[in-house]
Order: sequence, then structure tokens, then C-alpha cells
Amino acid sequence: MKCVIKSIEIIKKINTELLESPVFDKKNKFLYYVSILDFRAYRYCTITKKNIYIQFNSPTSCIFLTSKYGVVSVSSNGFYSLDFENLKKKKNNRCHFS
Repeated sequence: MKCVIKSIEIIKKINTELLESPVFDKKNKFLYYVSILDFRAYRYCTITKKNIYIQFNSPTSCIFLTSKYGVVSVSSNGFYSLDFENLKKKKNNRCHFS
């Protein structure tokens, strides 16, 4: 299958480097991504255009959408379940993706 990008639209300007791991939640219209160097996990709402983040204490490399644990991010300190409604994270020692 051939994929051709005809245009690119900037949806949000952020003054940071090394944004990674974009994941789109079709059901809720959220775009999740991380800033590795700022130790942040972001959620951008495509409907309201609101961009929020959860701050980590270490580099954060990726985000996953899971049915069992919800939104999960991985940092150098482990796996975290993310609660963007309350802007909190909870370390998850039982996370397994097998």
C-alpha cells in the first residue's frame, strides 16, 4: 500500500525539543505524545484544542493505549498509568504487554 501525504498542518506549536511517540485515540479524539527531554507526557484534544501534560522526574519515551491499564507511559523509572483528568501518574509494577 502506498501512502502519500499531500499536506501537513501544524496543530500546536510547543517550545520544546524531541517530541516522540504520537498515538491517536480515535474514540475520544485525543493525540498523546511525549517530550523526552522535558520529562512530559502530553494529551492534545483535537476538538477543544487544549494541550495538557503530566510531568515526570525522568525521561519519558513512549505512550500506549491499553484496555487493561488505560493510558500508559514508560519512563526510565518504569511503567506509569496516566490520569489526564487529574494530571496524575501512578507507577504500575504489574504492567505486562504479552
